[in-house]
Amino acid sequence: GATRVLAGAGLSELDRVRLHLQRSNVCLTLGDYAGAITDIQRVIAFAPKDADFRVMLARALWFAGREADCTTELEKARKFEPKNRNVILLTALLAFAREDWRTAATEFGKHWTTAPKGTTETYSAFYTHLAHSRLSGPESAAATAPLRFASDEPMWPFPITEMLLGRTSPAALDEIAVHPDPMRQ
Repeated sequence: GATRVLAGAGLSELDRVRLHLQRSNVCLTLGDYAGAITDIQRVIAFAPKDADFRVMLARALWFAGREADCTTELEKARKFEPKNRNVILLTALLAFAREDWRTAATEFGKHWTTAPKGTTETYSAFYTHLAHSRLSGPESAAATAPLRFASDEPMWPFPITEMLLGRTSPAALDEIAVHPDPMRQ
């Protein structure tokens, strides 16, 4: 019955991997991090050099409060696929949470600038900008420039970014929304 299927009995190896992936996602959603970790580890046993599976494990470890183990898994994933965007993004998020602004700015910047053509990474751009704003000296100067896409067009949340950084007020943001200044966009 259902118990045998959930246990993976009678399934091919590939179907068991799929089962563990699906079950790990359910466990993460329900906050059962130990269950998610167990299932993802079983997937990794099938594909030990897959960076995306390692990122999944790292994320579950982070949610479980096992930050050191999370970092170890991210290092393994980066070793296998140094340019994997999921590795870069989780590294950036972890650095931001640790208030390691330099690493966060660097990693979010990599994620932002390596976006596939035709896509935008609004949040990576914003967090790059925000992390730079937390730095001091010349590195913080990057936070004063308008955020821009690769096409060098101004990015839409610049006024919002200015408000979140404390450089403008909510009233000024409302004014910009009602009467946009084309020279400031």
